[in-house]
Amino acid sequence: MRLNTSQLIRVIGFLMIALAGANAVTPAEAEVTEKDFQVMARALGFMANGPTGTVDIAIVHSPENPASMAEAQAAQAALGDGLKAGALTLRPVMVPTSDLGKLAGVGAIFVTPGTDAQQDAIFAASKTSGTITISTDRNCVETGKCAMFVATAPKVEILVNKAAAAATNVSFDSAFKMMIKEI
Repeated sequence: MRLNTSQLIRVIGFLMIALAGANAVTPAEAEVTEKDFQVMARALGFMANGPTGTVDIAIVHSPENPASMAEAQAAQAALGDGLKAGALTLRPVMVPTSDLGKLAGVGAIFVTPGTDAQQDAIFAASKTSGTITISTDRNCVETGKCAMFVATAPKVEILVNKAAAAATNVSFDSAFKMMIKEI
C-alpha cells in the first residue's frame, strides 16, 4: 500500500510522539499522562470523519472508586485547560458515572479504570451518540466495552476492538491500522 504525502506526514508525526520518552514510567506506577492524551489525540486524527479543532473529551469516572477518581484527576491535570496534539485540542469535561447524560456532544469518551460496573451503561451511551470510547484499562477494550486502549509506558501500545468501534460507527484510516493491534 502506498501512502500519499499527507498520510505519510501524519504517520511520521504519530510515530515521533509515540517514540518520545517511551520508557518514562513502569506499568506499576502508571497513571494517565499528557503523553497518553497526545497519542489519543493523534489516534483520533486517523478516524474517518473524526473530530477536528477543539474537542471536548469526557473523563468518565466513578466518584465512589478511589482508583477511578485518581485517574480522573490525573487526566484532568494532564489535559489542563486544553491539550493540543496535531490538529486537535482536547479539553476535559468531568462526567461522573451517575450523570452520563453529560456525554451528549462530546467528541470522545475517556473511560477511567474502576468503572467496571458502569461500563455497559457508558458503552450504551457511546453507541447512541456514535462517540468513541478510549481507556487505559485494557480489560475495557478486551471485553468490548471500549473501542480503544492506549498505553505509552513502557512502550506505546494501541489496541482497538473492531466490534466496539463498529458499534459506535468508528472507523480508522488504513495507515493507522498498520500501527495498531486490532482484536
